[in-house]
Amino acid sequence: MTLIPSNLETLPTRERLLWSALICFSRKGYYQTTTDEIVAESGLGKGTLYRHFGNKKELFISLVQWVFETIGQQMMAFEAEELSAAEQLRSIVIRLMADTEQLLPFYRITLDYWAHTIEDVQVRQMFSAALHQFQLAIVPIIEAGVASGEFRPVEAKPAVLALIAMLDGLGLYKALLLDDFDLTGAVTALTDIFIAGLRSSEP
Repeated sequence: MTLIPSNLETLPTRERLLWSALICFSRKGYYQTTTDEIVAESGLGKGTLYRHFGNKKELFISLVQWVFETIGQQMMAFEAEELSAAEQLRSIVIRLMADTEQLLPFYRITLDYWAHTIEDVQVRQMFSAALHQFQLAIVPIIEAGVASGEFRPVEAKPAVLALIAMLDGLGLYKALLLDDFDLTGAVTALTDIFIAGLRSSEP
């Protein structure tokens, strides 16, 4: 994702509303945020918000979907055929988490998002689709490493799910602890350990 724009007024209306929602939800959470606050943040009229989103829940779901799509596009666009599987894996994780401050607003709404996932079929399906998209980006790298002998034989899909879950957990810790948590160091350590666990013991 890109950094939150300094001037929301320059953005197309729908994107302006989504950024405004991200800012507001990250401050107070989904339940404590009102549509009036989002409208005030955007500088647009309330009628404009409702022309694009039927209600707060629809806006929230659209926001999470937009964030997932943006992250997914970055991952799918990654190309580094000349790198080893381990180097590709390291590069894609570091690239995803390179500017931690950019993702903090998203992680601050993730707890609300997960709460909705438990009770809402639509949100749960969206989460499943996002996980599938991330798998499409990373599974082939691990499978190529296994095929070349660089990695030991492993089931790529469960391994990717475990990696994503751990990265999400680190992002949440950073969102909660802010300056008291070194996200870059933690992600680097996690990536090193994960890759070490994948490596083949054969020379």
